[in-house]
Amino acid sequence: MEYFLSLLKIIVLLAVLAGISYFLVKKNKQAARTRKSENDLIKLEDTLLISHQLRAVLLEVDGEKVLAIISNNDIRTVSLKGNNSQDESLFRELLLKEETKENA
Repeated sequence: MEYFLSLLKIIVLLAVLAGISYFLVKKNKQAARTRKSENDLIKLEDTLLISHQLRAVLLEVDGEKVLAIISNNDIRTVSLKGNNSQDESLFRELLLKEETKENA
């Protein structure tokens, strides 16, 4: 009977530690997604890993959305005006330029 109680205590302890770990990891991921500057002027809205050398980052700077394409050698930015078709074409153009640079 003592063996069973000791085993039960260990299982409960492991379950509590797993719950705490899950909570801390989840909280850390949420904090990393919504990073803000000290003055709240720059906010990280979203990121997209396109390849191991290319990443798209959506920022909000002073209330204006900015798309940044980041590669190992270059950073290109585009101010998004809210016109979806124009914004999408700019994004595709930037992405194509960066991918051709990567492949060259």
